[in-house]
Amino acid sequence: MIKKLFFVAALFIYFSFNAFAADNTTGLDITLKTDKQAYDPGSAINIEVTFKNSSASDLRILETGCYKGQDFKFFGSGGNGIQWDGRAHTVKLSAYPGQTHLIKPAESYTVKFGAFITKDRRLIFENHSETVATGYYPGTDKKDDIPDKYIGCGRFFDLKNPGKFQISYEYKKKESDMEWNVIAPEGSDRSLDKLWLGDTVSQTVEIEIK
Repeated sequence: MIKKLFFVAALFIYFSFNAFAADNTTGLDITLKTDKQAYDPGSAINIEVTFKNSSASDLRILETGCYKGQDFKFFGSGGNGIQWDGRAHTVKLSAYPGQTHLIKPAESYTVKFGAFITKDRRLIFENHSETVATGYYPGTDKKDDIPDKYIGCGRFFDLKNPGKFQISYEYKKKESDMEWNVIAPEGSDRSLDKLWLGDTVSQTVEIEIK
């Protein structure tokens, strides 16, 4: 009898957990798009990330203005993963700006931003909103081949060599993101009400860096 009760309890916990996980990771679909398939060093990649609400209720996404690029997954030849570089290449920050967007059922919201390919094949993501900067990191100078648009707080990937790369975009938000003190640009939304929590990934897009 005890074994039977334990088995029933275990099944209840298993299905309860998986039902919660399923509910928490559905309802938000992401589509990733780039303007071209092949790029030369010294050129920019124009990126669009579209969020579609496939649920029956309103939801909200949090678009942070700093560290653009860290939501991307990069894979090179042979499926080798490439992590964004933790070294600074831009400016210090004294604030972390962002904004939120409410998306109604069956509606979409598209975020547009860019990344620049340097001559030594570093892929540098631009700021997505105004930042509060305090100057360059010690020992970090502006590189001549990086346009001002990309001098900010975007992440960068050191691709090193030419080749084809598979990229996808991951949107991941958890309870701690509800604690954000969102510093939104004037006229933008900063509410965290109905913030979507979970983890969802776009389709994979292949690009070539020459």
